[in-house]
Amino acid sequence: MISKFTVSPHVLTAWQSQYQEVLEWGNFELNLAAKSLCISYQDEQGSSKPKLSGDTLVDFEHRLGFVQLDEKAMGLGISQFLESILARRKALDLMCELRSLGHPEYQWSDVLLLKVGDHTITVSVTSLGTKLAKWKQRLHEVSQDFPLLRFYSAAETQVLNTLLKEVLTSLRALAELTLLLGPMHASGQRLSALSDVIHRVACTNAFQQDAGEAWPIILGRFLTNVHEELGCPPLILRPPSASAVSWPGLHLHDLHAVESSAELMLRLLMSIYKRLPEAFEVLWCDKQTTTRTIATYVERMRENTGRCFSIVHVNELTPTAQQSLLRLLLARRDAEHLEQSLHCIQMGPSILHAAAWIRHHKETQLQRQGRNQEQAWLQERVVDGENLSSVSFLVGDSGSGKTHQSRKMLKAWMEAGKASCVVSITEAFSPGAVATQLRSAVLEHGIASQMAVCFHINLGRFRLSERPQWDALMAAINRFLFGLLVLRSVDDPAGSRFNVPPACQWDVLVEIPHRAGHLEEEAPLSTEEGVLLELPVLHYVGRKVEPTADFDVDDKVRLVCKYLKADREQTIDQLYTQGGGGPKDVIILLDASSSMGEGWLEACKVCVRELLNDHLQPGDTASLLVFNDQVQEFVEPQIWPENREALNAALGQLR
Repeated sequence: MISKFTVSPHVLTAWQSQYQEVLEWGNFELNLAAKSLCISYQDEQGSSKPKLSGDTLVDFEHRLGFVQLDEKAMGLGISQFLESILARRKALDLMCELRSLGHPEYQWSDVLLLKVGDHTITVSVTSLGTKLAKWKQRLHEVSQDFPLLRFYSAAETQVLNTLLKEVLTSLRALAELTLLLGPMHASGQRLSALSDVIHRVACTNAFQQDAGEAWPIILGRFLTNVHEELGCPPLILRPPSASAVSWPGLHLHDLHAVESSAELMLRLLMSIYKRLPEAFEVLWCDKQTTTRTIATYVERMRENTGRCFSIVHVNELTPTAQQSLLRLLLARRDAEHLEQSLHCIQMGPSILHAAAWIRHHKETQLQRQGRNQEQAWLQERVVDGENLSSVSFLVGDSGSGKTHQSRKMLKAWMEAGKASCVVSITEAFSPGAVATQLRSAVLEHGIASQMAVCFHINLGRFRLSERPQWDALMAAINRFLFGLLVLRSVDDPAGSRFNVPPACQWDVLVEIPHRAGHLEEEAPLSTEEGVLLELPVLHYVGRKVEPTADFDVDDKVRLVCKYLKADREQTIDQLYTQGGGGPKDVIILLDASSSMGEGWLEACKVCVRELLNDHLQPGDTASLLVFNDQVQEFVEPQIWPENREALNAALGQLR
């Protein structure tokens, strides 16, 4: 038990007072959803104090660490308190991992409160570790019985399980589950048939499942039954004839010495697959890629012999993840039997350099020969007319009319009967958020609806020192476009992968900002050169569109332009009085209060008659409003000169 204070409050220092309040009235808050730890506490009067979280909690720990050996701090239990924080951090990590793996005990509560003086958590760390090991073993056993579970990450399986629970009572859940499991390969199956199978299998499973049965078993049985009903896995699969392995064995491709590495990576993937790769065949890594994600990916390889797999940006993995990958590859080295092809692609050094048993391919220069043929080959397969009708990217100088052109194209697609979805990409670009927006649009209009999708890349000004942020943003957008256009599947960090519906004839348009207006660089590139360098997927797949020189304007826009020109040329009065600007709506507001005495009202009436007789043209509309303590409408809006007599009569009545 942590000892309490016996020192008089009058002599307590500031840190001692805060420490006492934390001990007496503090709670640890373990936020499983945000994966964060904080301490909430109050003072003696019961008033809540600011929470200790993040940097403030670390600073509090540092201050206690500095004073714990001081004579004044002896017997205050500071070392025990610091150890309890460490124990709770360990417990939080274990709970978050159990939650991410779908353990049922940690799915219903986002925040767990623990009293600061409660030390039972030190025992719980051991039990949590044991529980995690048992749950991982349970998941492994279930995946052995139901191999289709290995195609999905832990987050994806939980999303599938949630939708499966709602599919019998919610049409939206049925549509979302159909979209997540489809589309199917070229076997005549369509989304409507898949939806019927899902509903039928879900009904059967609902009657067969036991009350205490774990959700992985229920989900695994469901996927297996869908597979049996359809005769193929519920995944995006190209025909088997297109999946021949041409590069058997393990390969490491080093591209960090190549200037246009993003383009070369795309061309390298095309040469490896000689077809459009599947979404589950490509693992695109970053610093957030976990060891479990890598293990799941290797499991997919084991279940799909004869296919080709690629791990992109191996150098972006953390050292721990790289070591895990190396161990997994080493374990499988003798089990491949040349039936599988795995390609690791890196843009910088990684631990795989030390693996002499992996075939190394070091690219030193980008061969431009054959680029046009590769571009035509990829464009033909991506823009196939059935899934994607067109892919275009709009370029032009600032103020050249790109936005007007994109609206014009979007309007034409909508007039052709297509639904629309407009997505804005900013510096805060999040692939998961965009995937969620696309999914919502598809579910709103129907998963079988044809759609036109317009991406507006709206960026601020990047200084020369901010070039790394620009490069990171462009790399993220290029990765997203590769998933959307080539893989037709976009990862959502929340686990709900977005798949482009099949046979929906999407039209995709991307508006590219003018490079010179948004990026400061020592050797400026044109916008089109920047697209090839940073967004090669769009350059290879899309068709370049430039805004037209002539704008399509209606009569109202022409009228506004005419007045703007007259204002610039200082002829607006002449345009107004001669009627060249078209019919006018004139509202005359006349003050008839007591302040208009001494001839002011009569002078105003003379001006109004002059305005009516000398400046109004046939077809203009005129009305008269008079106010004193209230507003009165003397003459309603009518066409001039039909209301001449009514206006003159109303002016004569004013005194």
